[in-house]
Amino acid sequence: AFLSPLATIQSAAHDLRTPRALRLTLTKAAVKRLRELRLGPAEASETLSAGGAGLLCGCLRSFPESEDLAADGCQVLADIGAHSTAALAVAEAGAVLAACGALEAHPQKVAVLEGASSLLRVLALHASLRPQLLATGAIEELFAALSNGNRSALVQEASCSALRHLLQDPLAKHSVQTSGFDAICGGMAMHEPMAEVQQSALALLERLTARGDDCNALCAAALAAGVAERCCAAMAACASNAAVQGF
Repeated sequence: AFLSPLATIQSAAHDLRTPRALRLTLTKAAVKRLRELRLGPAEASETLSAGGAGLLCGCLRSFPESEDLAADGCQVLADIGAHSTAALAVAEAGAVLAACGALEAHPQKVAVLEGASSLLRVLALHASLRPQLLATGAIEELFAALSNGNRSALVQEASCSALRHLLQDPLAKHSVQTSGFDAICGGMAMHEPMAEVQQSALALLERLTARGDDCNALCAAALAAGVAERCCAAMAACASNAAVQGF
């Protein structure tokens, strides 16, 4: 079922005689179909073997103006990369640039923020990919996503999780702006009863405020942004959640 959409994407990419608008329409429909299939481990592996990750990254580069394609394409790449070590192959196909490019091109589109932050979360789990993510500006894009997508619980959870993993890299400290605390606190306030959001944000705050040379400056910025109050509110709102209470 997933090979047919891939064939459509490949055909649209190479048949330059077809008008661009039609190629975009066909590509969007095919990528949407792949997303609807919710690829499992076996399908993800076969998709990679068929060159699917490269095709998806290629169509995102070819049609950067399409927010629907950006949202669906990033989510499909995230679904593929979530299985085993597939994230490394997805990154090799160009997923890092695809995700950061989507966030930069569509900073106010929640669906794009959800797909791209989900993809960056999958990629950031792998230490070998973090230098590339940092060099591409993933930290800045994720903090912007936190601010612009504060109404989406998925954006908040995925972005905080991705940032927490990226901040394990020693080079990451140079990319953190103290204004990021406002974005984190805003998302926590917007989704106060949601334990997953609070847990992800608290874990990021813990990582941010325990980071070597710049610890004092970041802690001061955190207090100024109201982090202490937000943490107390999270504890109260999620009183029955052991993971949240553990912070």
